Amino acid sequence: MINKVFEIQEKKKSGEISTTKKQKWIKKWEPHKHCSVCGVAIAMDKEDFCSSKCSGEYQEWKLEQEKKNKRNSIMMFVLMGVMLVVMLMVTMFSR
Repeated sequence: MINKVFEIQEKKKSGEISTTKKQKWIKKWEPHKHCSVCGVAIAMDKEDFCSSKCSGEYQEWKLEQEKKNKRNSIMMFVLMGVMLVVMLMVTMFSR
């Protein structure tokens, strides 16, 4: 195993490993990014989505998250108000 590694290193130094192999590796692993929805590899110069379908799904998800955040904020304020009223009532009637 170790001998194989040394052989490969020697071939690299002497230039015996073809550049086409290197070119294939570079092409396979060229800089890219992934679609935010499905994870498919896309070119760096494209947007964050691989298709209009993924873009639509993301917009729907984002709208749903905004609705949830708004609902959670409203519930938090309502519950804080209820707690404030209960605390005031307890302090008023405990005297």
